[in-house]
Amino acid sequence: MTYREAVARITGLRGGEMAGMRPGLERIETLLEAAGHPERAMTLVQVGGTNGKGSVCAMLAHPGGPPRRDHVRGADRPRP
Repeated sequence: MTYREAVARITGLRGGEMAGMRPGLERIETLLEAAGHPERAMTLVQVGGTNGKGSVCAMLAHPGGPPRRDHVRGADRPRP
């Protein structure tokens, strides 16, 4: 494959149709409905950004002091 052929192939995939991608939420909404909407049973916080994710997660886990005992669980994966 030449460089020009590779570029033509990659730019042809931009719309996603050839890669099998279909924009929209219909499929995931149908799946969540079939599963009884498990996402509604929990409260989630997603922390993003370049710096400070570990600190923010620590503050969310222990706001204002020692660990709380009000059935709040935490899991953090501060990876890029």
